[in-house]
Amino acid sequence: MIDLLLENRPAGRDTQAYNNWTADLEKRAQLSSVHDPQMSRDISACAVYLNVYNSAIEVSNLLQITDVARYLAERHSRGAEGHNKHSKMEKKLFDKLKDVQKNLIKLRNDKDAANPNVQTVSERLQTMILEKGDASRAIVFVKARASCHALAQFLETDLRRIGARVSPFYGQQTKLADEGMTESAQNEILQTFRDGYFKVMVSTSVGTEGIDVPDCNIVINYNYSGNEITMIQMKGRSRKKGATITVMGDDKLLEQEEINAYKANMMYKAIEELNKSDLRIGQKVKNFQADEMQKHRTKIEYEKAKTSRRSLVDLEIMCRHCSAFACLVSNVRKIGKHHFVVDKDFPSKVTTMPHKNPKKYDQFDKKLKMNCKKCPWEWGVVSDRDGFYYYTLKLTSFKMKNTLTGVISQYKQWLDVPYEVPEIGLDDIPKLYQNETEASVSGQ
Repeated sequence: MIDLLLENRPAGRDTQAYNNWTADLEKRAQLSSVHDPQMSRDISACAVYLNVYNSAIEVSNLLQITDVARYLAERHSRGAEGHNKHSKMEKKLFDKLKDVQKNLIKLRNDKDAANPNVQTVSERLQTMILEKGDASRAIVFVKARASCHALAQFLETDLRRIGARVSPFYGQQTKLADEGMTESAQNEILQTFRDGYFKVMVSTSVGTEGIDVPDCNIVINYNYSGNEITMIQMKGRSRKKGATITVMGDDKLLEQEEINAYKANMMYKAIEELNKSDLRIGQKVKNFQADEMQKHRTKIEYEKAKTSRRSLVDLEIMCRHCSAFACLVSNVRKIGKHHFVVDKDFPSKVTTMPHKNPKKYDQFDKKLKMNCKKCPWEWGVVSDRDGFYYYTLKLTSFKMKNTLTGVISQYKQWLDVPYEVPEIGLDDIPKLYQNETEASVSGQ
């Protein structure tokens, strides 16, 4: 399996295709862990670090050496949290990351290693914001989540002189080394951007769709190019009269943008011709739209049916990284969207630490962060509600093994898990009390 994946490895290590390949490698390793969990864990760790280095290259293309070092330092600090649980391979990879950081720190004052492009972006933004007035809003599009974070940090500091605050904006899905942004965080950032608290938003491609900010009058594509549809969507982000769209990149990217503009123009002309056509064309469009609506309704019914057809066969929930047994899915309960464990032995399988960003949501007060006891992998949070502690699982941190067939699967949402998780009942309360006792001890 690994040999096959290596054959499919993209040649360019600085490409998005390579980034996707590392994610696929990590996933394949986890799903084939039944025979040799340690090898699976080591391959998974290698894939994660390759993903980190690929993202670091993207940060280097857009920003300064200092920003690359900062990005790797953040990854280093995450790895350091569970360094006492590292395997030999993980320790080797972790130490190598430290060596790379040291070399980058030596280069940070090297003028030949400086990247003038990011300063050009900042100066361009400052000029346009000052020219267009205090009511201006700007979106800067970049390719990767790592560069989104790094550029937002850089601009937050550099634009402080004109009083412009900056926020990153990216997708919800967690991708190996980079965690996703929650829907509530996305909504909060968008609202504060509309209200003017944030003047600038640095966004990945997730920001090209569905964002309605009437005051947005500045759009910059920084070394980012999609296709003709993406171009039209980005243009839609700057609907205000007098809006400016700027593309910054190398010759190859600018050539792609010219192709996109040509294709987009062809699409506009095709739509104009269709509008001039006879009524039969319009009827065909209506029929097509009706078919699409029916497909959507069918999909909703399918999701409902999938829920009702869930199996009674139990599933073993295992750590995605090291395959350690966590609990049975039959020992999971839910309150709304929150899924937590009521197995009295579960607290002994985790280590806990105070949560760095404690928040209250849906009456759940996040208190502790919980990790696998056998490896550094994050498993979720321990939350307080009405005096009881809830060990809430982060589904994407686990894989599940069918106790009947032995087949291992991964799921992104609980709706896809082939087991009906029940709501919490009175019989579960004593188990929650046990969790409360264990959590207070483990969290010390």
